[in-house]
Amino acid sequence: MTTKTKKPGKKAKAAVPAPESTLAEREARHYQEIRALEQTCDRLEGEYEAAKAAASGAKSLWSEAVARLRESIRRGPDPQLSLGFAGNGEAPGSDYMETDVMDAFPSLTGPQVDALDNAGVQTVRALHELHKGPGLRSVKGIGPAIADKIEDMLLDWLAAQHKKAEAAVADAADESDEDEGVET
Repeated sequence: MTTKTKKPGKKAKAAVPAPESTLAEREARHYQEIRALEQTCDRLEGEYEAAKAAASGAKSLWSEAVARLRESIRRGPDPQLSLGFAGNGEAPGSDYMETDVMDAFPSLTGPQVDALDNAGVQTVRALHELHKGPGLRSVKGIGPAIADKIEDMLLDWLAAQHKKAEAAVADAADESDEDEGVET
């Protein structure tokens, strides 16, 4: 039996592992992984943006509610007594509510009328709605003292119109009674 002996100084050749794949295959897998991660990032970014939009909407609603609360606290209870109009807040024959603000309140200055006009208030009805809602203090260009003055003028004017309407109704009833021969 013959045995081969290694010659001193020569190394045995180490087995070179076969490449698991070619460079092109490794690059393709790498780019596939990148595309999958990008899709995940896009999906999560969409979820984040939707949650951010929902949070922004909720914050806006919260901010508006806080502003209404603060305004209600600042304004305090309404010291004005009700004028006793019918259920909808108007007296019978209340077409006077469509009177132009400038005609009803000639003492208003130009800047005050402009501020009301910019707030969409051209008629007594619109002014009354503003008074019942957020109030004249919410109008840009109308300060607290002027707001109080205009609200007082509005309520005085409405009370006078209501009295006129009541007097007209009473006169009409009296005329009707006289026509029927009823003594009063």
